[in-house]
Amino acid sequence: MKKGNLLITLCLGILLASCQGTQLTKQSRGDLLQLRAEQYAQCKTAGDLDREYGFFPPSYRDVVSLEQFKGNRKFLPGETSVKSIEYEEGADRARVVVSTNIRFLGFEFKNAEIPQQWTYLDGQWYLDARRPSFRTLFPARESP
Repeated sequence: MKKGNLLITLCLGILLASCQGTQLTKQSRGDLLQLRAEQYAQCKTAGDLDREYGFFPPSYRDVVSLEQFKGNRKFLPGETSVKSIEYEEGADRARVVVSTNIRFLGFEFKNAEIPQQWTYLDGQWYLDARRPSFRTLFPARESP
């Protein structure tokens, strides 16, 4: 066997050995959204603002610096989880509802449901930068 062929065979063998056990499956947009929303909930629970900032689209981060983002906290979230996801396969927009415990002005709201809009952009899901209004967060209840 020639040196060139031996080298190519050796390189291919090393490449195949390094890839053994690696899954190369392509995830659907829905699966990616589920994963991304869960990661977002985890960083909200941990209070990791540096990581949370990365869930907003590049267009938002071009205008709002990390320091501005950190200074713009109106309420302190606690434990957060994904409650529901509304998404049609192939769509570029989705609605995610997270449930969180919020401290605001000395009050604590347990399991507040916060609707979010997410956008699929350049192969990644991003949280819409517009915050929901308090009317959306705390809708008026009918009197008994």
